[in-house]
Amino acid sequence: MAAIEDFLLREDYFYFVASHRGQKDLLQEYPRLPIDRAVEGVILINTPVMQGLAVPVVTISGHRTVKGMTNIAVDNKSAA
Repeated sequence: MAAIEDFLLREDYFYFVASHRGQKDLLQEYPRLPIDRAVEGVILINTPVMQGLAVPVVTISGHRTVKGMTNIAVDNKSAA
């Protein structure tokens, strides 16, 4: 997350960070909240999403393949 924030700051992006800590109600609500605030894109880390959103989305360790989203798979076994 720190590397993503460093890049966004270097490129003069304004960004929001939200943490769901695995809470099921927040997992459903959080991916849609930025859309309501007219963001231009979303980066989701370890956040499963069932359907596409109205903006470009990149998921890191998203656990699912969703049409229209870029998912960066993490090999936790090899990384450990």
